[in-house]
Amino acid sequence: MHACGFPVHRVGSREISSQVVDGPFGSDLKVNEYVPEGVPLLRVSNCRTGQIQVDDELVFIGEAKHEELIRSEVLPGDVLLTKAGAILGYSAVFPKELKKGNITSHLASIRPVEGVESRYLSEFLTSPIGIQQIYRWGNKSTRPELNTDEVRAIEVVLPPPKKQKELVAAMDAARAERRAKLAKADALLAGLDDFLLATLGLTPPPKDNRKVFAATLGAVRGRADADFHSPRFRTIREGIEKGKFAAQPLAVLCSRFESGFAAGKQDQAFDYDCGVPHLRPLNLSAEGELSLENTKFVPKSAVGPNDYCEKNEVLFNNTNSAEMVGKSDVFELSEPCACSNHMTRLRTVPGVNPFYLAAVFNMFRRFGYFSLLATKFNNQAGINLDTLKPLRLPAPPPAVQETIAAEARRRREEARRLRAEAEAGWQAAKRWFEEQLLGPAQP
Repeated sequence: MHACGFPVHRVGSREISSQVVDGPFGSDLKVNEYVPEGVPLLRVSNCRTGQIQVDDELVFIGEAKHEELIRSEVLPGDVLLTKAGAILGYSAVFPKELKKGNITSHLASIRPVEGVESRYLSEFLTSPIGIQQIYRWGNKSTRPELNTDEVRAIEVVLPPPKKQKELVAAMDAARAERRAKLAKADALLAGLDDFLLATLGLTPPPKDNRKVFAATLGAVRGRADADFHSPRFRTIREGIEKGKFAAQPLAVLCSRFESGFAAGKQDQAFDYDCGVPHLRPLNLSAEGELSLENTKFVPKSAVGPNDYCEKNEVLFNNTNSAEMVGKSDVFELSEPCACSNHMTRLRTVPGVNPFYLAAVFNMFRRFGYFSLLATKFNNQAGINLDTLKPLRLPAPPPAVQETIAAEARRRREEARRLRAEAEAGWQAAKRWFEEQLLGPAQP
């Protein structure tokens, strides 16, 4: 490795660490071995953000169990590195607030020596230089992973402590700027609900945690599930009817309802030149933004003329976890696409703006309305056409719908811009970090 006059040492060398250990064989302990209080047991999920929080979904093991795992004890300042599978290459520093802890077998713990800043070492391991080495060592099978000797073999550029602190401070500033822009983007989208409520004259449903309530026998003959008859669900329905604008069944607002088709792994296309993107729930973000990232494909021969999504159709996610069922977006992609049976395609009638309808769907999803409307099965929730068509929603005049649709578009475009800026700035910071250690990239 070429460095800008700085020495290069391996993680396992005495210039970098006094010890490198991994967690106990067997990965995570069984759930029944966790205790309410005790020794924190660090897992992969605790390292994903790069900073371990004291309240970051920690689990604990008892002191007796900890005595059996004394070899893998971690102390404040130890650098943790994830070393297996899709979670390879995350790193974080064990915080002083936790005093001591332990790790699972998916983590390695590195104890830096004097003159090596823990935060610098963690930043280095997750920098392009570090990640490149981690994957070079780890890509030895279909499941990338590092053993402890391979962690020890990673080469680290080691500038003086003053330079290490300078690099860490710069990365902290870049990370804070990224978080601020992402938070602003999230706030823009979250604030859309308040705009919708005010424009439609609706009141957000109050919290209602009642576990016991009554329903008449006649009311439960159609559906006997408790959520459907809960006071919260009833309050939302009544609020829609009392809003500024008359409510209409979705069957009146839409002229066509089409479900997609199922395609298991055996039905997918792996020659993408001969395939058609098959849109699934994962192609819709929680905010209702459609993306072709990580899209599955199906053979063109399996897609009939009526299976293709059409411009300005609303894509409604009909099956998902209870919290996510109902997320929606308007299909605007230029690439021909089909969709799975977990999506319903809705064609609005003249005078109903599809972008308005998608915005209303997403608002009610966030309120938990669709979770209450859906039927539950096998850890999933679903809304079929028989349930969807009678669903009553506010139907304001076209001008009001256009105002809502325009505001939704404005907020989403601004959120996209902020996210793109946040990502571009973060990538630039990582390139700068690397150039400080290796010099400018060669043309």
